Amino acid sequence: MSRHPSNQPPDPATIRSLSLPGVGGIAIGDPTEPALICLHGWGGSKEIWRRFLTLHGHGRYIVSLDMPGTWGSTPLDAWGSEQLVGWLFETADRLGIERFSLMGHSMGGNTAAHAALFAPKRIEKLILVNAAVYSDRLPVTRAYVAPGHGPFVVELARIGSGIANSISVLFPERNSGGTWRPWLRRCGYVYHHNKAGVMHNQLKAMVESPFTPLLLPGSLPVLVVHGERDTVVPVALARKLWDDLSKRDGVSDRSRLIVYPHAQHVPMDTDPLGFARDIRAFLDSGEEA
Repeated sequence: MSRHPSNQPPDPATIRSLSLPGVGGIAIGDPTEPALICLHGWGGSKEIWRRFLTLHGHGRYIVSLDMPGTWGSTPLDAWGSEQLVGWLFETADRLGIERFSLMGHSMGGNTAAHAALFAPKRIEKLILVNAAVYSDRLPVTRAYVAPGHGPFVVELARIGSGIANSISVLFPERNSGGTWRPWLRRCGYVYHHNKAGVMHNQLKAMVESPFTPLLLPGSLPVLVVHGERDTVVPVALARKLWDDLSKRDGVSDRSRLIVYPHAQHVPMDTDPLGFARDIRAFLDSGEEA
């Protein structure tokens, strides 16, 4: 199947929307180049990776997807890690992508890790950004998934995000990165691109699907990226993740841990240039072999 259902040739230098019914996504680059698929976290959208797409540079086909139920992507009939992974590979098949590198942020990192376990031969390299791999150890999620009132708490969070986003016009975002301006933008994703019921189902699926890193094949290169000041997924869990990954048999010497000292939960917003440079270096490593 063609990677582009439309017959129009893509412009590699321009971010463009995917033309897949039921799937929201943006892409940049030449579809004949090595592929990287990006997954956003809870309450996010494909837009969280837009700046990274432009900063990465040429030589790769990069796709950022709306997770099921978010903005342009149809919700799942059933929620769980198996269903999310199945949706991811079905989407890759529809794009004509057989083998690809995979990058997931927060909740998307949980899904990416499961995908690498379920179909390791299809994943070239795995990038886990502030990933909620140990999803059952995150106290911040308990109120959101509580039986009965969980969806109500999520809706309150959406309303609060909408109020925060409404004042973002007073603080236009700069391309140099930072904390508060990008946070105000992301509040817009929560409010405009997500619904409380779907967010509750997404989070419940993640919390019920903790991951065991030792199950990943040692030959798979894995990059763990984290913000030192993350209050959602504490950096201690990133260091545990790295320790567990390092214990795999035959672990790849291209696996790495990068901690950004001034970043919180979204390091690609705090230091966009540095993040793009580090991801590029990891993806390019070993290609000459």
